[in-house]
Amino acid sequence: MTPLDWINLYTARRFEMMDAEKFNRLHAEQNAIGDRLEDLCESVQDAVNEVIKECRQRGKRCAREHEELRIETYAYSLDGKIAWGIDGCTGVNTKRGIVE
Repeated sequence: MTPLDWINLYTARRFEMMDAEKFNRLHAEQNAIGDRLEDLCESVQDAVNEVIKECRQRGKRCAREHEELRIETYAYSLDGKIAWGIDGCTGVNTKRGIVE
């Protein structure tokens, strides 16, 4: 899957070219080969784990800006798991994955 394929998936959903069910299925398939949380440096892992924990507690999507790291982390529920991601200082998603 190329970076353009990722963008096209989000664009298709945003402009309602596919329904939520299809988007979630394709998104989950792509994330199955996503980034591993364990491969991130410790400070970034801590930032991601923070939003994952909050997402589990609140049961809904959460996001946080980490100015010292120059990133934004987010997490949301996806098919009984937690999807997470990191947006860089440019606002572009740089890492994403799914945890149990």
